[in-house]
Amino acid sequence: MKGKVFVDSAQIVNWIPEDPTGDIEGTKLAMDVLESIIEEAGPSLILVDLTKGLRPNALQRQIIINAIRRNFNNIQKVAIFGESALMKAVAFFVINASGYSNMKFFPSRSQAIQWLQQTQ
Repeated sequence: MKGKVFVDSAQIVNWIPEDPTGDIEGTKLAMDVLESIIEEAGPSLILVDLTKGLRPNALQRQIIINAIRRNFNNIQKVAIFGESALMKAVAFFVINASGYSNMKFFPSRSQAIQWLQQTQ
C-alpha cells in the first residue's frame, strides 16, 4: 500500500492516500489500519490529505464510505484537504454519500487543522 495512516503529536489520525486508481487492496488495508487506530483511541479527529491522492474508483470510494459509516461513534470530525478540483469533487461525493455531517473539505492543511481543533 502506498500512502500512510498514523497518529500525529496532536493526537490527530492522519491518512495520506497515494493508492493508484483501482488499488482495492491498498484502500482496504488503509481503512483497516484507520479503523483499528480509532477503535483503540476512541472518538478521534481525522485529517485526510488528498494532495498526493489519485482519483479512487467506485469500489474504492465505497470502501471508504463504508468505513466511515461503521465508525460514526468513534469519529469526532473529519477534515479533508487538497488543492485540485478533482479531489474536491471526490471529497464532496464521499461526504454526501457517507451521511456523516461532521466532515468538511478545505483548500489547505492549516485551515483543516484549525477546524479540527475548534471545540464543538
